[in-house]
Amino acid sequence: YELKEREVLKEVNDEFANIHWRDVANQLNDDEACVEFVKYTADAYSWSDNVPRPHYVALVLQHKASAPVFVDLFDEDELTDMYNLQPKSYDNEIGLTLYSKIWGKLEQYIDGNNKVFFSPMGLLNLINVELLTDSTGMTAAERFNLYRVSSTRNLLTRDDNRDFHSVALFGGVDYEKAKEYNEMLVSMNTRGNWAYLQNTLLEVEQIEDLLKGSSIDVATHTGSFATEGAFKQLDGTQANVVHIASHGYYIPQTQRTSVPYFSNSESTANIQDELFYSGLILSGGQKAWTGSTFKPDDNDGILTAYEISKLDLHNVNLVVLSACETGLGDNLFDGIFGLQRAFKKAGVSSILMSLWKIDDRATFEYMSLFYEKLVGGCSIHDAYISTVLSMKEKYPDANYWASFVLLD
Repeated sequence: YELKEREVLKEVNDEFANIHWRDVANQLNDDEACVEFVKYTADAYSWSDNVPRPHYVALVLQHKASAPVFVDLFDEDELTDMYNLQPKSYDNEIGLTLYSKIWGKLEQYIDGNNKVFFSPMGLLNLINVELLTDSTGMTAAERFNLYRVSSTRNLLTRDDNRDFHSVALFGGVDYEKAKEYNEMLVSMNTRGNWAYLQNTLLEVEQIEDLLKGSSIDVATHTGSFATEGAFKQLDGTQANVVHIASHGYYIPQTQRTSVPYFSNSESTANIQDELFYSGLILSGGQKAWTGSTFKPDDNDGILTAYEISKLDLHNVNLVVLSACETGLGDNLFDGIFGLQRAFKKAGVSSILMSLWKIDDRATFEYMSLFYEKLVGGCSIHDAYISTVLSMKEKYPDANYWASFVLLD
């Protein structure tokens, strides 16, 4: 057990290089804690039966701690049912069991704190672990006031004061740059196909009215004006919030050769980057996807995570990705390589994103609630939690309230 602990601490020290755990502890208030989840890779760790298994542990830190607390958790195969059966697994014994294996084990170390920051790793990035519920139906986010962060080292630059005076909205996108939509696709009600999404237009129009009523500057891009070029003009923007209500995509490694837009591209052949294969669809994107190939400088309506990562969005406090599966990407050792990595590289503070295909109408309702609470004076985190609980009360099915995660 002590050997395992030393190996994990060495791995964490290597990752953070010159950042010491005491630097992070010094940024915590007396009533705060942080949890860094760590995954052993198969070639770095084996149990006594000599069968290599990815395994998870947690390091818990508080302000006055003499050292991080090491908490042994579980093998990765204990997460696979939860992940594969999302969102149904939030409503049954699988979710309840995982709650006990994570938060049940950590409770004695984090209970009683005003805020608990946690950084997921591996499959935990792709599960909304803060919305797992205990036997009473209370979410872990309520129980422990959890804040998801891409890394606990982010606490070194934490800024709890977030300006909210300027917003850029994208929605009601004309994917064909024409009104010739396939009627069958129009009738589908998720944001996982590239049909025109009527509720995204209603969504941004309602948000625009709400924000303008609160004297907040709003720039709205809809229809054929919701272009990739318009988005790239946000480079160096002073906007505090960017909201994109559209289609998102993530192409797993096994499917990339079957997508001509990328497989026939000289750019993807010459530049190897996982960020090509996640992105957002903007005006004209349907035509580009079916009749063109990727070029980094083209504003063809396929906004890749790679292109987003090259922008300067350091003034943006929040990006809202009101689209399907925008939290997905290649699950590599040091995180998820997709839209979340791209926006973080661009300098965005917080990202609200989804883990699975989402219902169009329910998302409209979710986002309307979220902005009402934000304009009403809630912090981004409190607006998120309050929205989740309101949706959970109205729609018990986790498909409607557990898809979105907030990453600081």
